[in-house]
Amino acid sequence: MTSKRLLQSFIRTTTIAAMIVFMGAGLAQAQSTWYVSSTEGDNNNDGSQMENAGAGVGAFASIGTALTAASDGDTIVVLAGAYVENVLLDESVTLQAVASGINTDVAVTGTLELDDVLGATITSGTGLFSFSGDVTLDAGTLTLATGELELADGVTVTVEDGTMAGASPAYAGDYSLVYDPTNVEDADVTAGTEFDGDTGAGTIQVDADYDNGTLTFGVDVITTTLDVNGDANVTLSGALTGDIDTDGAGTTTVSGDVTGNVATAAAGEISIGGDLTGDVTHTGSGDLAVEGNVSADDVDVTSTGSFSVTGTLTTTSDIDIDAGTTEVTGATTADGITLDDVVATFGAVTLGANDDLAINNDPADNEDVTIASLTLDGGILDADDGTTTITGALTLGDGVDGTTYVDMEA
Repeated sequence: MTSKRLLQSFIRTTTIAAMIVFMGAGLAQAQSTWYVSSTEGDNNNDGSQMENAGAGVGAFASIGTALTAASDGDTIVVLAGAYVENVLLDESVTLQAVASGINTDVAVTGTLELDDVLGATITSGTGLFSFSGDVTLDAGTLTLATGELELADGVTVTVEDGTMAGASPAYAGDYSLVYDPTNVEDADVTAGTEFDGDTGAGTIQVDADYDNGTLTFGVDVITTTLDVNGDANVTLSGALTGDIDTDGAGTTTVSGDVTGNVATAAAGEISIGGDLTGDVTHTGSGDLAVEGNVSADDVDVTSTGSFSVTGTLTTTSDIDIDAGTTEVTGATTADGITLDDVVATFGAVTLGANDDLAINNDPADNEDVTIASLTLDGGILDADDGTTTITGALTLGDGVDGTTYVDMEA
C-alpha cells in the first residue's frame, strides 16, 4: 500500500472515531428526562430509566440527586413511594409524579424550596407529590397543575421573592402564609395561588422586614389573623373574615366587610370600606376609618390618631375613648360612653338603662364634643371642662331607679 493510501485510510479511521466520540457525547448531553425511585433506584445510577438494568443504568433513589444531574428545561419523573429529604428546586425543571401500582403518593418527609428565577413546574401525572414540611418561595414561580401538590396540616408557606401560579396546593388542614420580600426594594406583591381563600386556623403574616411596597389580595380572605408587622401597605379587594392586628406604619385597606376584631399598635392606618363586626382596640397613632357600620362588644380607643365611623356604632358594653379625634356620623348605641381628652362628634346617641355619658376634657386644648341628640335612661350626663354641645333633643328617661340627671361643669 502506498504512502498516499495509508494516509487516506488513517484520515478516514480518525474521522469515524471522532464522529463516534462526538455522537456518544451528544447522546449523553441530550438526556433531558431523569427518573427517581425510592425503592428500586440507586444514587450511583445514571437516572436514565425507571427500571434498574444493572451496571449503573436505572433510576436515582432521591429527588435531590436527580436535581443535581438535571439542567434547566429537564423533566424529573418520580415514582410513588416514601422519600425523606428536603427538596431544593434550584433548576428550572418539571416534576412529574407517577403511580406505583395502587400507590399514587410521592410522599416527601421534608421541606420544599424554590430558588430559581426561571421557576419550576409540577405537572400532571398519574400520581401526586405530598410534603410534610414548610414551603419557601425564594425566587421564581412555582406553577402547579391541579391536585398535584398536597401540603400537610399546619405548614407555613413563606413568600420571599418568588410566587406560586396555576392551581393552589391541596392543603390537608390549616396553614399559614408569611410575606417577606428580601431582595426587591419597594416590592409590590400580589398574592398567588399559595392562598386558596381560607387558611383555616392559620394566619397571614406580613413580616416586620417588609417595609415598603404593597401586598394585594384580589379575593375575599378568610384567616384567623391578618398580622401586619412591617411598614408595607396591605390591600384586600374583597371582604375579610378574621382579625386585623397591625404593628407597622403602612396602610391596611379592606374594600369590603370585616368580620373580626381590629387592633392597632403603631403609626399605621386601617381603612374598611364596608361594615365592621368585631371589637375595636385602637392604640396606635394612625387613623382607623370604617365607611359602614360598626357592631362590637367593646370599643377601646387610646389613639392619638382618629377613629371615624360613617355608619352606625353599636356596642353591648361601654365605649372608652381616651385621646385623639372621634367622629361617628350615624347613630351610636352603647351601655355607656367615657370620653377623656377627645375631640368628638356624634350623631344621635342612645345609652342603656342607668348608663352614663362621662366627658373629661381640657378646655385649653379645644377638646370639644358635639352630639346631634342624646337619650339617657336613668344614667348621668357628667361633662367636666371643655365644651359639650347637643344640637338636638336631650331626652332624659327614668331608667331603673329614676336617677337621671345632668352635671355640667365649666
